[in-house]
Amino acid sequence: MKVQQLPSVNGWRAISILLVLGYHTSMMHGVPLNLSRLFSALFDGNLGVRFFFTISGFLITWLMLKEEAEFGCVSLKNFYIRRILRIWPVYFSYVALLGVLQAFGLLVQDPFVWRGLLTFTRNFFDIMLETYADGVSGHCWSLSIEEQFYFFWPFIFLLLKTKGRIWFLIATILFSNGFGTIDNLGLHDRHAHILFGKCSTFYYMDCLSWGCLGAIWLTAVDGGGANWKNGLRNIL
Repeated sequence: MKVQQLPSVNGWRAISILLVLGYHTSMMHGVPLNLSRLFSALFDGNLGVRFFFTISGFLITWLMLKEEAEFGCVSLKNFYIRRILRIWPVYFSYVALLGVLQAFGLLVQDPFVWRGLLTFTRNFFDIMLETYADGVSGHCWSLSIEEQFYFFWPFIFLLLKTKGRIWFLIATILFSNGFGTIDNLGLHDRHAHILFGKCSTFYYMDCLSWGCLGAIWLTAVDGGGANWKNGLRNIL
């Protein structure tokens, strides 16, 4: 499948990386207090992560739309093979290294953490046990969200046609924002703290969905002679 390149995506990736690196630099030991405050003010790490998720939603959907346009369908088998080969070898090598370090007593992570690492649910951590706040595997929360997205979205994509995909994504955005509102107002039960943790998938479903919608719109514009009005007509 021949795929047109989108150079601008690399620019957005660069911005996302700078936001995340700048934010974490502000928290590093040894950084002067004035520089730490400056970096904290200039770099929004959460915004950078949200950019990454939006880019992921856009690229995955755009590639599936291109494949669908060229071949009339999307191969789930090939999709998952590509995702597995791209991510799993490096990821599980890292997890295996953590296992070796723990076996030799050089690292301690409780079973709850290992459950998250082995099932790509590291983002649903138990804040009561403070199992997220470690510098060894805590950062895997974002990859967990990515993998959950890669697993579910292709099935939904195949089940629905263009209009159905759009309405599903709009509903997902509304749900995600409603979820955040419930949490901000403190309306959820205290026993639901794992679902309402700051790294919950439900918080970031909106940016993934916006990326998917962007890909649908771009594909429609391409099919409508690079005119956004024609593109909207193709969608609707």
